[in-house]
Amino acid sequence: MKGPGNNNQIWKFTKVFGSMLAILFLLDTLLGHSFDYLLSRQRSGMFYRANYIIKSCKEEVLVFGSSRASHHYNPDILGKRLDASFYNCGQDAQGLVYSCAMITAVVNRYKPKLVIIDINPTEFTTSEVGKLNILLPYHTNPVFQRFISYNGKSERLKLMSGIYPYNSQFGALLLGLDQKRELSVISGYLPLQGSYKGGPALITERSADIKSIKIELLEEVLTMLENKDIPSLLVTSPVYGKVLNNVTDSICKSLANKYLHTSFISFCNNNKYSSRSLFKDNYHLNSSGAIVFSNELLEEAVQRINYN
Repeated sequence: MKGPGNNNQIWKFTKVFGSMLAILFLLDTLLGHSFDYLLSRQRSGMFYRANYIIKSCKEEVLVFGSSRASHHYNPDILGKRLDASFYNCGQDAQGLVYSCAMITAVVNRYKPKLVIIDINPTEFTTSEVGKLNILLPYHTNPVFQRFISYNGKSERLKLMSGIYPYNSQFGALLLGLDQKRELSVISGYLPLQGSYKGGPALITERSADIKSIKIELLEEVLTMLENKDIPSLLVTSPVYGKVLNNVTDSICKSLANKYLHTSFISFCNNNKYSSRSLFKDNYHLNSSGAIVFSNELLEEAVQRINYN
């Protein structure tokens, strides 16, 4: 039988535990607001460019995609020869879900003349679960709430924390306060220097690995662009190697055939890109390769797209 002493101990423990929870909640809230402030003060890096795309960009031609987009599409070539303002919205370590989220945010603000979507050579057989942390700081924006759900099943619960959206991102936030780090970036484009010394890659896709949700998301975005009369161009840019059983290209061809204002161009297995001197590594063109690719893409694009 419990005596008064035990009840007092339970009451004291409950009071201390409650106080600790209140302190933790307060710290979480304060730190969350501090990180939000740092996010708004970015002057370089991934969050600076994400902020710009979401809130400010007004360029006429935009390219979206992963690091292959950010390193392959040269604005000096594409923008000038298309006689249009151009911004490279590519983001390292991201894929199609991120691109779809950013396109949706942009199109909610204004109507670009052309949207280019760079598609990774294994785009539809690669999962993005756990890879969308860059979107978490923007979770209060209604545009992103659906896309963030693809990062994991319990994201909504975790985002009750003010700190959680910035997990592992504090270093990037601090570096992003330095404007000098953006000096080498040209309208979102990050040129790579140096030539690859290794051998060609052998990339194989399996139909059994297709992530149908990614196809559905891309279809929704292409439908949105079609309904707003915004031409779109799907592109698989070059790799140094061979892609076998090219599931992604087949899906892109099928999607392009469904939409009047969508075209698809594949540079996979293109012999013009068989020289490793054009590449930084198997999956990324260097600055010289990006010039060759941007010029060739331009010639292909003007034959297929009327964005005026």
